[in-house]
Amino acid sequence: MQVHMSDWVTITSNDLTAQVNPMGAELSGLRDADGNDYLWHGDPTYWTGRSPVLFPIVGRAPDDTISLPDGTFPMQKHGFARRSKFTLLDHSDQCCRFELTQTPEIAKMWPFEFRLIMSISINGTTLTQSATVENLSDREMPFNFGFHPAFNWPLPNGQGAHEIVRDDLDDPVMIRHRNGSLRLEPLQTPFENGRCILSPTHFDEDAMIFLGGAGKGLTFKAETGPKLHFTFHNLPDLGVWSARNAPFLCIEPWHGADAIEGRSNAMSERPSVYTLNAGEQAEFAYSVTITQ
Repeated sequence: MQVHMSDWVTITSNDLTAQVNPMGAELSGLRDADGNDYLWHGDPTYWTGRSPVLFPIVGRAPDDTISLPDGTFPMQKHGFARRSKFTLLDHSDQCCRFELTQTPEIAKMWPFEFRLIMSISINGTTLTQSATVENLSDREMPFNFGFHPAFNWPLPNGQGAHEIVRDDLDDPVMIRHRNGSLRLEPLQTPFENGRCILSPTHFDEDAMIFLGGAGKGLTFKAETGPKLHFTFHNLPDLGVWSARNAPFLCIEPWHGADAIEGRSNAMSERPSVYTLNAGEQAEFAYSVTITQ
C-alpha cells in the first residue's frame, strides 16, 4: 500500500519542521529553520527507509518465523508495523499521534489484540518520538520494540570527522550479527573513553550492536557544525548502522535485537523481550535535540 506525500502530516516549531508518513507512522523529514535537512531522504540506491518503527520484533527471526504459545507465525525483518498504515488520531501544530490495532491481515502474523500509539512532537529544537504499546488480549504478550532513524552523514554544514560521544563516556561491548542471527561473541569496541570516530569501514560487517549499551544518551556530531544529542527512555539496547558507503547514519535505540545464533525462533528466546500482562501498557521514547 502506497501513501501519497500529500497525506503526510507536518508539525513545526520556530526551529524545526517534521513530516510523518501514515505508512508505518514513519518520521520522514526533519528540517531546521534555515532549510537544512537532517533526516535521510530514503534514496533507494542505498536504503528506502527513513525512520521505521520496529514492532513486534527488532531484527530478523530464523526463517522469518516466530514461535508463540499460539503457534508459529510468519514475521519479516523488524516486524509488521513499518509496513502497516496507521490511523491519525489527532494533529496540532507541534504534535501528531497515530494508532495501529489488530486487523485480519496482522492477525495472520500476530495473534494478540494490541494497540500501538505513535506520538511525534516538536518543542523548540527538540524532536521526540514515543510509542505506547498496550496489550488488549487476555494473556501475556511478549514483544520487542525499537526506533530506526537515519540521519544525513555528513551532517548539514558539518565539517571534519564525525563521531559519537556517549553521555556516560564509557566503552560498551560490541557484538554483530551473521546471516540474520546475533553472535554473542564480544568484539573490539569502537569506543575509546566514550568516543567513536566514525568510518565507513565500521559497517563492512553490517551494524554495530551494543546489547544493554544505549546508556543515558549520546551525541552525533562533526568537528564543526551541528550536534544531535539523543536521550532514551526504556530502550536499553543500541544499534549503529549504515549501508555500505552510504551518506547516512542510523542511531537505533531498541528494546530487543535479532534472534541469538543457535537458538530457536521462540519469541521468548529473543534478547530483551518485553512482556505485558493482559491490559498492561508500556512506553518507549527517544528525543533528539539539534544545536549549532
